Amino acid sequence: MDRARKEELVAEMHQTFQNAATIIVTHYSGLSVTDMEQLRKDSRELGANFKVTKNRLTRRALKGTKYEIISDDLPVILNCSF
Repeated sequence: MDRARKEELVAEMHQTFQNAATIIVTHYSGLSVTDMEQLRKDSRELGANFKVTKNRLTRRALKGTKYEIISDDLPVILNCSF
């Protein structure tokens, strides 16, 4: 991914975090592909947006949001907007 795309992604994620009602940090280590697919499906059904992202980009996107404090709890962010 080139630098321009990374900057665009960080800006998109930042906006998402600004508007999110809830952010949930998940650690998916040990889940099978089937389990991950089910987690994504269940998230969509609940109206949530599940996205696996690079820790460094996510930390940058969290800066300046009310969720910045969770930067240390990464690796995966589940964005729930109910």
